Amino acid sequence: MVKEAEAHSSEDRAKREEVELRNQADHMIHQAEKIMKDNEDKIPADVKSEVTGKLETLKSAAKGSDVALLKRQMDEFNEALQKIGQHIYEQAGAATGGSASSGGEEKKDDVVDADYKEVN
Repeated sequence: MVKEAEAHSSEDRAKREEVELRNQADHMIHQAEKIMKDNEDKIPADVKSEVTGKLETLKSAAKGSDVALLKRQMDEFNEALQKIGQHIYEQAGAATGGSASSGGEEKKDDVVDADYKEVN
């Protein structure tokens, strides 16, 4: 029985890697769909269409059993997804950066640094 386990260990490792990779792809797909839904107004149409195309390609690769293809599609999708993050970040930075610079004054807390000693 131990010999059988050792003989099939490489097959088991390959299958485990495939399952873990497919789980990662499913997680990426879910997260990307959520991000795209939550930030529809912040994503330009050209970037959205590119990411949607890569998303569909990744979904079809996740259904197959080619691990190398799935890895490649995940990398390509991740690069496209970073463009969405970049647009969201730029818009968030522009929104907070514009309001902070127009205020002119920084809010300061009344914090006093002092020494003390405990009295019992």
